[in-house]
Amino acid sequence: MPTIGAGVGSFGASALLSLAQAANRAIEQTHNPFIIRRFNQMYVFQWTFKVLKIANPIIPDARHTTFRAIKRHTRCVLQNMKSRTTNLGFTLSILLLAACTTGSVDSNGQGEKESEMAVLPANAEKYAVATVAGGCFWCTEAVFERIKGVEYVVSGYAGGSESNPTYEGVSAGRTSHAEAIQIYYDSKTVSFETLMHVFFTAAHDPTQLNRQGPDTGTQYRSMAFYRSDSEKTAIDTEIAKLQKEDVYQAPIVTQVVAFDKFYTAENYHQDYYPSHQSNPYIIGVTRPKVEKFEKKFSELLKDEYAN
Repeated sequence: MPTIGAGVGSFGASALLSLAQAANRAIEQTHNPFIIRRFNQMYVFQWTFKVLKIANPIIPDARHTTFRAIKRHTRCVLQNMKSRTTNLGFTLSILLLAACTTGSVDSNGQGEKESEMAVLPANAEKYAVATVAGGCFWCTEAVFERIKGVEYVVSGYAGGSESNPTYEGVSAGRTSHAEAIQIYYDSKTVSFETLMHVFFTAAHDPTQLNRQGPDTGTQYRSMAFYRSDSEKTAIDTEIAKLQKEDVYQAPIVTQVVAFDKFYTAENYHQDYYPSHQSNPYIIGVTRPKVEKFEKKFSELLKDEYAN
């Protein structure tokens, strides 16, 4: 695949992503009944995603953020667009394959730098800590960063037994870890109970088993970690309250687990939401969750996020 990779490298990863977005916009706007009958979108994107799953462990540049973004968006398409398609779906498939063969992000080593693991806050001991897993950490991180009293939110991995997990392994389901976030907060400003209420009612859907929206697999399971008996009681109380009030029509399946260890994710996953506003996954999945939180919990918003 070196010839394709070379062409794509000169073309530019951002241009590929723009083309993929344009193809999907065209698909979404298609209402031609003949085309709809002739093509089955699920079929097209299922095969696209199969190719991505195969390519993920063998493409040297599989950590490329564009590759990850398109892979996530393909999952989103599979989940939310099951009835319409055009032959542009095949165009998108080609773009996806091309993105997989893209060369390094740039020539100054930026790709390698982004793949380094993030570090925990230097002054973390000043704050209380909460750890949760609720699907894609791009989403949960963005929600909790907006809460008054929250000083830092770090994306990472937790809940598994393997040491030093990476996104490549976790996202492919090759570890027992889940995508998680670690929240550092001032307990005098916001309580653990409030954070758990946000987690269970706005940051994710705790009734989805081993998935969250378009993301499927145990790596996207719902987990709430406790560091003390009082935190476990707070989590159990929140769950019991929501179930008693029938807030959800399905049972809550969140795993309530004693905290063991949290591993930070790669640098490029940190603060992903504000720096990738044009990413299709951010537009279609993360932003609606953030907006839902902002509307439901406006009283918790930091000044810079308040209207």
